[in-house]
Formats: sequence, C-alpha cells, structure tokens
Amino acid sequence: MIRSVLVMGMGRVGSSLAPWLASGGLEVRWWNRSPLDAELLDLLALAGVLPLDPTEPAPELVLAALPEALLPAVPGMLAKMLPGALPLLVHTSGGAAPELWSDYRGAKARMHPLLPFTARGQHLPEQPPVLFLVGGDEMAARAARELVLRCNGRHLDAPVQLQPALYHAACVLACNFPAFLGASAQSAFQAAGLTPHQSTEATTALMASMLELAGRVGFGAAVSGPASRGETPILQQHARALAATDAELAAVYELLAATILRRRELLLDGAKGNQ
Repeated sequence: MIRSVLVMGMGRVGSSLAPWLASGGLEVRWWNRSPLDAELLDLLALAGVLPLDPTEPAPELVLAALPEALLPAVPGMLAKMLPGALPLLVHTSGGAAPELWSDYRGAKARMHPLLPFTARGQHLPEQPPVLFLVGGDEMAARAARELVLRCNGRHLDAPVQLQPALYHAACVLACNFPAFLGASAQSAFQAAGLTPHQSTEATTALMASMLELAGRVGFGAAVSGPASRGETPILQQHARALAATDAELAAVYELLAATILRRRELLLDGAKGNQ
C-alpha cells in the first residue's frame, strides 16, 4: 500500500490533486519550479500538504503534474532531488507518448484526470467521483488505481495500444469545446435580448438536459434541432443573425451545422441502435 506521494508541479492540476490525495490519508509532499504565493501555500498547509524535505525518506510514488514539454526531464530531476531512489513514477498527462521515460529503471504509469481544471487549488468534487484513465507498467498502474480508489475516485483502465494524441483530442471534444460553445451561447442569448442571468440559466438548462438525455439514449441520438432535421433555410437564417454580431461565431455555427447535415444518417442509425 502506497503511503507517501510527491506531487511535482503546483499548477492547476498538481495543486488540486495534492489536497485531494491528502484527503485519502496519504502523506503528500509538493515540489514546484518557482515559489508559490501565500494563498496557495496556506491552502496546501491546511490540507496537510507540505514542501519536499530532502532529509526525509524518499516518497514511494512521484506524481508528475508538469506541462507535457517538461515531462521528459523528470527522471533527471528526480536523480538530483532524490539521489539513489527509484520511486514509482506516474504522470497526469493525457497526450504523453507511451515511450515517455523509457530509460527510467523504475515502474511508470499514466493517471490522467478526466476533469476540467480552471484554477489552482481547485476543490475536486465528491459527486460524481473524479474519473481517471490509468495505465502503464503493472506495478505503477496498480499503485495509481489504489490512489484513485482511496480518494473515492473511479478509474478506466487504458488499453495497451492507447493512441494518446487521439485520446487527448477526444477529451478536448468532450470538455473544452462544449464549454466554449456554452460561453458562445450565453453571448448570443444576451445579444438576442436576454439578461446575463437569463442567458446563463437558459444555457445551463439546455446543456444539462442534453447531457441527461445523452446518458439515456447516447450522444448521437441526443443531437436535435434544425440541422438534425435537415432544415437548411432555418440554419441559413441563424448564420445571418449570428454574423450581424459575431462573424467568427457564425462561421463556427455554419461549419458545425454542415457537419451535422452530412452525418444525419449516422445520427439516425445511432438513435435506432439505442432504442
């Protein structure tokens, strides 16, 4: 059983995961390339997360929550920070290639959180439980699964032949782009005359009901509206109205609508398959 963890990188992901891991009864230490501000230091200390102390025994597991470009340098950094130690080495990247850390002599794995991180020290929800994609060398992957379960999270086991870039693109499609479209819908609602509060309420109601429906019948079957019905004149009317206030958003709308029109048969087949 893993008892001690070092989280490398106190950006949005690392500074949010460190207190979450500490809440599961783990001894958590942090390391960052640059000094932290007082507010974040207080938040970490309150959670029982302390800075790395080289005089203490080396952590059993290192969780690298650094930007993807810095991940290849982690084994070399650890050799200087923890000389002689070979902790289990786990990263939080969704897109890192399988050959990352191929020269590292210890076990290594991926533990990617499927969650939007928008601020440092973000509180991770208990419901629904945070979901992680976990995979890699069996010893490190088993330890990562253990961490997730101890903190009341859930995990998906990554396939051996995972295509990281495609997987990470799917994450963006599922999370980042819908958030952008929601923000764009809010702006369009306000341009149409709704108040900011009304715009937020309308947007969240529509998105929440779509997600609830998709959970029951599948995302393909949950696509609705004029594009799914092939109502081209209405789509053209919408594009003109959007172009009057935001030409770039109008172009996005036209591209998405045209894509749905081209894929209507696939969407209809998906709807039949969920009946």
